[in-house]
Amino acid sequence: DFQCALGVSQLRKLDDFKRRRREIVAYYNANLGLPHLEEAAFSNACFHLYPILVPNRREFYFKAREVGLNLQVHYIPVHTQPYYRKTYGYKLGDYPNAENYYAKCISLPLYPSLTDEDLAEIVRRIKGLL
Repeated sequence: DFQCALGVSQLRKLDDFKRRRREIVAYYNANLGLPHLEEAAFSNACFHLYPILVPNRREFYFKAREVGLNLQVHYIPVHTQPYYRKTYGYKLGDYPNAENYYAKCISLPLYPSLTDEDLAEIVRRIKGLL
């Protein structure tokens, strides 16, 4: 019951959350100067992540931490997980595109409570690192 009540209260905020996430994505697209996917005109996505590709994710991650940015790493390729390696015999190199993407992908902050000032500072720091 408690989780349902929480879920219902969050649903009331969904439109505001979605609007703000879309504003953040538009800000990143306009201000980072990085290539990005263009959203189809018919789309009405509620963005969950804002991934960027960097030459060396690990190095970039730690440099970002040094300047106060907490970035996220997402979606380790499934075939590299121990269960799949053991059960199905997958090994590194079986899916080089997935592995290459994972090695370069890092996600920027994307949550509704980010302020416009937060976004400007995130973009400034990301540009400084790039």
